[in-house]
Amino acid sequence: MPPAERYIAPAELTPKQQLLVREALGKLLLSDYFSKSKRYPAILEFSVTHTLENETTELKERTLGVEIFGRPLDYDPASDPIVRISAVEVRKRLTAYFNSHPEAPVRIDIPLGAYMAGFYFRVPSQENADDQSDQNAPQEAPPAREVLPASPTPLISWRIWTAIFSATLVLMVLSAAVTWRLVAAPAMPDLWRNFSNSKSSIMVILGTQPDERITPSTPPRHAFLQDADSLATLPQNNHFTAIGNAVASARIGGILHAHNMPFHIVPAQDVSLADLRETPVVLIGDLDNPWTQFLLKPLRYQPTFEQQQTLDQRNRYILDRQNPALRNWSTSSQEPLDEADYAIIARFYSMDTDNNVLAVAGLSQMGTASAANLISSLGQWDHLLMQSKLMPPSGNFEAVLRVETVKGKPGHCSIIAFYTW
Repeated sequence: MPPAERYIAPAELTPKQQLLVREALGKLLLSDYFSKSKRYPAILEFSVTHTLENETTELKERTLGVEIFGRPLDYDPASDPIVRISAVEVRKRLTAYFNSHPEAPVRIDIPLGAYMAGFYFRVPSQENADDQSDQNAPQEAPPAREVLPASPTPLISWRIWTAIFSATLVLMVLSAAVTWRLVAAPAMPDLWRNFSNSKSSIMVILGTQPDERITPSTPPRHAFLQDADSLATLPQNNHFTAIGNAVASARIGGILHAHNMPFHIVPAQDVSLADLRETPVVLIGDLDNPWTQFLLKPLRYQPTFEQQQTLDQRNRYILDRQNPALRNWSTSSQEPLDEADYAIIARFYSMDTDNNVLAVAGLSQMGTASAANLISSLGQWDHLLMQSKLMPPSGNFEAVLRVETVKGKPGHCSIIAFYTW
């Protein structure tokens, strides 16, 4: 049974209670839940410190965006939800910490919808009995929650929300199915072991494309980005995701959920390089996901396209940096595919983000969905490695897959190239 606790308003804290809060904050910041991050402890410390000093007017989304994330004074929180996304993760880590430290004399919380901290003190057994005997004693009200105003425009176009909603429904079904299958075989697949020890929520980054019919001024589809700074220019609205990417996110979410690995799905245009440095990531999509392009750039294999062709005629192919003239692993951008699609599955430790990365990238959405299905289905990945006379890699690797297609529908998968380092 959880210990009884009592909320005390910040203005009514005694000097001793304030000291207990600051000691609790110090322990939190030194814990594994916060010590390996930069942004999450900054949010927590900002919230607790300003709450203790009764500077609650500073605890606004825009203020946190400017003070902690370096956003300009006139930035629009409606189109840049970085503070809200980060606050969700802070709340998760607070919950996890205090669940593992039930003996803590004070519990710190940041209520949903607010950035003002709440302080809950453990009630000793005798005091708890006294409180229960006095049923008429006035109760302190919890801190007022800031009601966030509704965004004047949607953060993401209705297309991506529809896709993510559909993927969520599929995810629920797949999660139940995968969980049921794991009852008899609970072992963690080797492919995912590097992610299983993560103390933070794994970020699944979903490839999207700008809807050029709505925003004709946006950059062309599949535009390549040369460096991380270029990613800051990506438009924030009017994007949609291919159904293959949505299905892939559901499949990946299913295996993560089945093994109790927390995760969250984020559209690629809502992610910054700083985000990638906070947590392991799974990349979904290739030419519609600029982070796949950026993080796979140092590796041997990378999806790319013929630069000299027009967009409608452009052929996509897997580039082998050790054989750059090779064009065997290619497909037309036209749908449906007649012969085969190609995909990359890569697991590696990125020097750019100082974190583990898993990439699932097909030349078309069919290849992406097929690759995701392969690594999320029990035993299929290991079976394919065995068929290809390959040992399951323990470290970094890239695999190039060929996905046979029949009338535009995916068929047999085979590994045609494999590289480890």
